[in-house]
Amino acid sequence: MAKNNVKKNVGKDLFTFNNAVVLALILSLIIIFKTILGSVTTLKSAEKVDVADLADLEQEAKILLDTVTAEGTGLVQSNELLEDKVKSLSNMDYDEFKHTLGLKSDFCIYFEDANGNIIKIDGVEHGIGSEKIKINGKPCGVS
Repeated sequence: MAKNNVKKNVGKDLFTFNNAVVLALILSLIIIFKTILGSVTTLKSAEKVDVADLADLEQEAKILLDTVTAEGTGLVQSNELLEDKVKSLSNMDYDEFKHTLGLKSDFCIYFEDANGNIIKIDGVEHGIGSEKIKINGKPCGVS
């Protein structure tokens, strides 16, 4: 009988608010880069799409995702979002961060709850990244 209680508790622990925020962050990044890939395809619809450009964008998306979700050095630790690291990243110069990662494309990191609503984390309301990208009609990185 004790084993059944343990299994039920494990299932409840897997879906916590923190896990939902991390999942929403990862999905947000994927959506942003898929949108970027879609716009590249749209812009080049009259031309032949350069596969190398798409591969570069996919590689940059992977670098960014790996950087912000890396255990210990990223924004996540034990499936929890670290607010102090989010604030630190938001205070970092965007161009310097982009250059440090070796990225050419613009990006925006923003946070959603389990319902897809944009959430504010420690003063970061409209994401971290390029002001060229708009989140809910407001430039990313501008509070």
